[in-house]
Amino acid sequence: MLARSSLRFFRGLARYQSSHRHVASTLLRSIDPISGLRNRYFSASCRPLQAAVESREASDTLQAPSQRLGPKSEETENTPTVPITLTEFETLAKYGAATIDHARGCLEHLKAQLLPLALEERREAAAKTDAGRKILLWLWTEYGSDPAAFLHTGKARIGPDLCWFLLAQGLEEYLWKWIEREIPSAADLNNFSDLENERQRLLWTGPLLAGLLQAHYEWATDASLDVALKAFKKAREAFSVYGERGDKFVEIPFWTMSKITQDDFTCDASLYEILIDFHNKSKSLHRDLHLWRFRFGALALNRPSNPDPEAFLQWFRQFTPKVMRRYHPKARNANAAYMMKAAYILRHQMRADEATELERFVEKEARQVWSNRRKTLEDLDARRGLVNIRRNDVTIPW
Repeated sequence: MLARSSLRFFRGLARYQSSHRHVASTLLRSIDPISGLRNRYFSASCRPLQAAVESREASDTLQAPSQRLGPKSEETENTPTVPITLTEFETLAKYGAATIDHARGCLEHLKAQLLPLALEERREAAAKTDAGRKILLWLWTEYGSDPAAFLHTGKARIGPDLCWFLLAQGLEEYLWKWIEREIPSAADLNNFSDLENERQRLLWTGPLLAGLLQAHYEWATDASLDVALKAFKKAREAFSVYGERGDKFVEIPFWTMSKITQDDFTCDASLYEILIDFHNKSKSLHRDLHLWRFRFGALALNRPSNPDPEAFLQWFRQFTPKVMRRYHPKARNANAAYMMKAAYILRHQMRADEATELERFVEKEARQVWSNRRKTLEDLDARRGLVNIRRNDVTIPW
């Protein structure tokens, strides 16, 4: 059943017609999708290298695809990818020497070249590369339905750039087919002896969904989160039959929402409440309640219709200078930036005493953020999402 549904997926993807049909047909002839399929729960068989492409690739010849993912996430996080062209990637793929890092380097290189273009021109150019379809097909050929490619974290994740190109090509439906095939896995999480390992292996849909949301936002013409949050709603409904267990499959890494909500975005208030509601209901799934309170408070600060500092204040009042000093400077400054935003909202709510409490903490524990408070004030004054709470009779002493 798995093989038949995967084959249908391949055939649908292969039938997609791009402006580069002759290149696509050459790629498809070089790959046998059936032999590339892997069973989700068993190790992939080794495939020997057909020709020596580079000396570095030779060491990969006796490794399964999952062994060629590269370093673990903590190592890969800070390892820059080597930019390669799509043609170079296709050559490596043809001889079985391509890796996830090659695919990531290719997508990053292409995207960097296109970003200077105007939005519509950028979308058209991204679609013409056919990179999203080709690399998604390669992933399915190499890994079958094995989600290991999406288990990297942070900068090492291939998902956001892959989704970016697929959306430009109008191929979002294939991402949903991939996600929807994981729905039965939500019912099977208790069937494995090594539950935690299998849980991590299966729960890749959150990072992929995060990439999809980020890509929708980057392609939005008006900095709107609406389409992105509709996609989140769709995924949540698809897995809702499994309750809390299903929620784990759509748990978006917080760094994605944090990155988006730091921008001056627009959003339908009811759609944003879906995100707030999901995080509120996920409390029982979090082992670190202090971290959960921070994330919930940070999301509430960005409510489009009514930015709310209450949840953030509850987190702050359990946060001590001793804890703050243990943080990496970058994380310390990020926390302080949220404190300044909360203080800004509180002052416009005529709650100066509580705002002062936050400001004094930042002044003492995050001097860099405090020294830039004037620029922070200018940025917050310009935010469209805070227009509903501003008062003309309030002067903020920054």
